[in-house]
Amino acid sequence: MTPGELVRLVVAAALLALAVVDARGRRAALRPIPVAGAPIDAPPVAPASAAPPPITGAGTAESPAVVPLARFAFPAYDPAPLRVDGTPLVAAAFPAPLPALDGKRVRLTGYPLVLDAEGGTVRSLLVTRYPPGCCFGPLPVLDEWVAVSLETPSDAAEWVGDRPVTVTGTLEVGERIGRGGDVESLYRLRGARRSAR
Repeated sequence: MTPGELVRLVVAAALLALAVVDARGRRAALRPIPVAGAPIDAPPVAPASAAPPPITGAGTAESPAVVPLARFAFPAYDPAPLRVDGTPLVAAAFPAPLPALDGKRVRLTGYPLVLDAEGGTVRSLLVTRYPPGCCFGPLPVLDEWVAVSLETPSDAAEWVGDRPVTVTGTLEVGERIGRGGDVESLYRLRGARRSAR
C-alpha cells in the first residue's frame, strides 16, 4: 500500500466513522426533529428543505454541467454494511439527476481537503460543501464530498482548505467499496483540472 493509498483509506474511514450519528448512518442535519410541545413519544417531523439549486450546462467538454454540491445529497442513503443487501449501489440507485450525470463532464465548486500530497504536489483531494475544520459547519459525510483525481499533479499551495476551488472532470456515480468492506466514496471526479468559476 502506497502512502497516498493509506492516507485516502484513513480519511475515508475517519469521515465515515465521524459522520454516523444514528443507527442508520444519518447525518445530524437530516435527523428528524421533535415538534415543540408534542408528547415525548410523538413521531418526529423532518425539517423542511428548500428547492435544490439548478444544474446548468450540457455535461460535455465544451459545456460541462455545473453541479452545486448540494445536489449530491442522498438523504435515504444507508452505507453498504447497514443494508440487508450489501452489494454496491450503482448510479441508477442514486437520486435524480445524478444517474444522468454519470460519465459526463462536470464542474464543481467547494472546499478542498487534500488527500495525496507528496513532495508538495497534489494528486487527489476531496471537494466538500463545507470548509474543513470549520467551527460551525458539520463534518462532511459521504454525500457531501466528491473524491477528485487530478489529471496532472499540481502545487499544494493552490489547494488551501478555507478558499473555495472549482474543478472540472468526468463524474463517476456509485458506491466504491474498499478492501475492508467499508464505503470509500459515492462520487468521484476523474481527470480533473482546476478551472475558473
